[in-house]
Amino acid sequence: MKPASQKNTPVTDNPLSYAGYRFPPDVISYAVWLYYRFPLSLRMVEELPAARGIELTYETVRRWAVKFGLGIARRIRSAALARGGPGRRGARCTGAKPTRQACGQAAHAQAVKEARARHVYW
Repeated sequence: MKPASQKNTPVTDNPLSYAGYRFPPDVISYAVWLYYRFPLSLRMVEELPAARGIELTYETVRRWAVKFGLGIARRIRSAALARGGPGRRGARCTGAKPTRQACGQAAHAQAVKEARARHVYW
């Protein structure tokens, strides 16, 4: 049993371990992210990597979602808070009267650009 002091440790102290899995961590985290981020079924998530030549089953995606879903969500939330979080979008937007939609689109475009630069398999 863990002591109470270790209960609220930051996510960076407990990195996700992908040891022993056939697929690289990028593939696993991308499949889990797709499943939780968009209203996709497990079979739809299975088809997206298959279009890029990565064969996995919907059951594999389900197991990854159960095992890694919470950890990936925590990592995404902590990264969002570290860079300012959703409450600070207005400060990053430019223009006389920036709208929330325009600020959200700009942040999304930047995130997509950074993600494409990082991913090797996509």
